[in-house]
Amino acid sequence: MYEYIKDRGYAIYPGKVTEAETFRIGNIGEIYKEDIEKVCAIMKEFLEEYNHEEN
Repeated sequence: MYEYIKDRGYAIYPGKVTEAETFRIGNIGEIYKEDIEKVCAIMKEFLEEYNHEEN
């Protein structure tokens, strides 16, 4: 997922919350509503493609 999102201009970082593996999204500089909408759309695309490959 990291490479998929990075190839589209955004970056996520691995992290852990107690026992669960997770990721975090950070920013340097200004962030706008459009940025959040775009990264959410990219994540949705990834999850749809990944789910499709699993079935």
